[in-house]
Amino acid sequence: MTLARVHTWIAGESLTAAALNAEFNNILANGTQLISPLSANLNFARNQATNLVLENLGSDPVTSSPGRVYFNTGTAQVMVDTGAGIQIVGPNSTARSGVGSRVRGLFGSISTNVATFQAFEFLFQTTNPASGSFLMSGMNNVTFTVNCQTAGVTAGGRDQAAAFAASEVHWYAITTGFASTTPAGIISKKTPFTSDGGPTLPTSYVGWAYLCSAVYTSLSSAPSVPVQRVQGQQTYLLTTSNFAGAGQGNGAGVPILTAATAEVETSVLVNAAVPSIAISYQLQHVGTGGLTSAGGTNLRCQSVIEQDFSVPLQTVDTRIDGVTSGRLNHDNSVVTMPNTNIPASFVYYNVATTGFGSALLNMNVIGYTNINGDQ
Repeated sequence: MTLARVHTWIAGESLTAAALNAEFNNILANGTQLISPLSANLNFARNQATNLVLENLGSDPVTSSPGRVYFNTGTAQVMVDTGAGIQIVGPNSTARSGVGSRVRGLFGSISTNVATFQAFEFLFQTTNPASGSFLMSGMNNVTFTVNCQTAGVTAGGRDQAAAFAASEVHWYAITTGFASTTPAGIISKKTPFTSDGGPTLPTSYVGWAYLCSAVYTSLSSAPSVPVQRVQGQQTYLLTTSNFAGAGQGNGAGVPILTAATAEVETSVLVNAAVPSIAISYQLQHVGTGGLTSAGGTNLRCQSVIEQDFSVPLQTVDTRIDGVTSGRLNHDNSVVTMPNTNIPASFVYYNVATTGFGSALLNMNVIGYTNINGDQ
């Protein structure tokens, strides 16, 4: 019993009606204090605790009492203290790292500092890994915009107040939870990997879904390639500097090699356009071919594209007889390169047949693949 008595009687003391009423009134008015808080275990003897409402907490407490059960009003989950941590009561009770994030039917448009996205479905990773994920579908007509020049932490802007330093940045869809019907967006230097844990979220936001990444420059506080399109897993790099006679010709993407003639293995950096988080990128031949030897009429040469200095992935061959110059007969062929080198790069070399001219390698980077779970 935790309720204190009103008066302690001694031998010979007179008991008045008022004193007796006061003692009984104290019990009747403070009945819960007879057992609350408990000073020992309470045995229900397998009987039900009917009309029971769990303790409501706005956030998870520090682990202290194994078996403590409560309702987290922020995540709308029944939680239990295991003694080693806090976890969900139910099918996800063994979850330690959640199920990750995913997006489906993603379409995005990046123009300098402003990006606009929409997708049919988002699977949001929560900030509390034990809380699982939020699925939001049927969102293909809902768009949201992110401006990387808007200071944060804020939805529709950066996840930090200061401008980003040059390197690479990552776009995310974010949500306020189960009750949310539309996503918002944010841009961050933090990756979706466990070591970074995703972006810093604004107040009231509890989940994120990784969308895409881009190489970033601090000079204009925008992606290095100012115009990009995102479709599913793929980012397409769009430029106009190499059209209408400028640059290296009629190719799309970012020029990376122009009339390259090296006949020894040569490394070529693409990290000015391809972020390190991309799992692969695409190179396009734009007018790859060769030149005949002085006075010659035949052309025989090859260009070899390698993943590194030991793994060839593509060989393009030019053989033209009876002309004074030649070009590859697959001018716009594309090779997909695994993004395994740090910094992002590939290796090429040309093979010329003595007396039959030399190879000229012209290539653009046209895009890369994001690890966002889309198809």
